[in-house]
Amino acid sequence: EVGVSSPAGIVDSDNATVKWANKEMVRAEPHVMAQREQANDCFRFRDGHQLSSEDAQILRAQKRPNTAFNEIQKFLRFISGIERRTQQALLFLPRNADDEQAQMRGEWKTKIYEWFMDKSRGQFVRSRAFEDKIVGGLGFVDIGVTRVTNPHGAPRYTHIPSDQMLYPECSNENLEGIRWMARENHMDVGEACRKWPDSSIFLRAASGGAAN
Repeated sequence: EVGVSSPAGIVDSDNATVKWANKEMVRAEPHVMAQREQANDCFRFRDGHQLSSEDAQILRAQKRPNTAFNEIQKFLRFISGIERRTQQALLFLPRNADDEQAQMRGEWKTKIYEWFMDKSRGQFVRSRAFEDKIVGGLGFVDIGVTRVTNPHGAPRYTHIPSDQMLYPECSNENLEGIRWMARENHMDVGEACRKWPDSSIFLRAASGGAAN
């Protein structure tokens, strides 16, 4: 697997912000790559591949059965199934129960949140990220607005594979307190320009002027 500090992942620039970002990604590479390796093993175990590819090949060559039993998968399905069927609602409540204005604002925000989740089908995406977390330790989503199908904007709640995320070393739960978080992903130039229209000139220039 290509590391985040490989030549393909580093941009040469005199910009101070870009230099800082490159330095932080290089520093983060050891623990990010170690976590990805452990997560890949966890997903392999979940999918029933308890043996390494070398051991499995030896068994096949000797025409011996693979007697490993997948005991963990049923528990993971049980936990993720409970989360899907009993999702918790998010309510915005005032600190002071006697504050009627705050109660009205809280009800308004709750309805907006419910509308956003319903339009973006966010509850399903959140469940998928939850399953990533209980298997590999981390789960990520991307929340925002998309203009792909609606020029006026539509709610966006999408799943992010955990092996696309970069972050500084942190021992706190949910990566609380980190100064930055980044995502590495391949996309065509047109999609990148739609996502960051203010930087479209630089994106096209960096790609050699390609249209996509």
